Amino acid sequence: MPEFNMILRGDPAPSFRQRTTRNPAYAFDTTAGRYIVLCFLGRASDAHGAAAIAAVQTRPDFFNDDTGCFFGVSIDPADEAGTDVVDVLPGYRYFWDHDRRVSTLYGASPTGDTPGQGDGIPYRRFWVLIDPTLRVMEVIPFQADRSDIDRMLTTLDRLPPPGRFAGIELQAPIIFLPNVLEPDLCQALIRRYETEGGEESGFMREQDGRTVAVSDHSHKRRRDCQINDRETVSALQARFLRRVVPEIAKIHQFHVTRMERYIVSCYAA
Repeated sequence: MPEFNMILRGDPAPSFRQRTTRNPAYAFDTTAGRYIVLCFLGRASDAHGAAAIAAVQTRPDFFNDDTGCFFGVSIDPADEAGTDVVDVLPGYRYFWDHDRRVSTLYGASPTGDTPGQGDGIPYRRFWVLIDPTLRVMEVIPFQADRSDIDRMLTTLDRLPPPGRFAGIELQAPIIFLPNVLEPDLCQALIRRYETEGGEESGFMREQDGRTVAVSDHSHKRRRDCQINDRETVSALQARFLRRVVPEIAKIHQFHVTRMERYIVSCYAA
């Protein structure tokens, strides 16, 4: 059975360099600052691939290189040699991924060598919507009835302006990362807090030459629920390692190796 990389919502979008019509080594990282749609269409010569391209071309209001940009990913040399699949600037470009390097990185092509299979190498076709900080927002697989196309366009219609993609206007140096924890996990943590309650957390203050824990509601009022069970801690660590640690390294050039503690906190009085 072939194995594929899995790109999930909330993951950092893998960076790469690949050939386009105008650039032999287009650096994908340079697209940050707007929404990005990658379409792993495989080849544009079939009806589904052609329909996907035709659909995004109806949205120059979105794919204008300010709000968003579109990249089709083709593994078919015939697409590059033909005249039907061409860059249209601003907004529309194609990666010529004949070596399947990008397709393998994102999970469209299987990992490892597949000798002797030629065109029989499996290919998974899907859309990837990426936010302005180069993190995955949606992965939409191609469907036999082509419903994926409408789903992709509908998703674009719901997006806020790029500067407010996270729900607030972002500013340095704060790292604001949506989609780190899935909604089901968030609900489980909330239920835990509501079931177990929390303890007054207080804060540290120096008194008579000693650092002591004190509680002063005029300064701080918060209750914390400690998370100690190994299963939940491991689940949180896995998501932080996959989705938070790379962002800290990218922005602050610091590789995190420890987490101080695991709590669910509530500031409501």
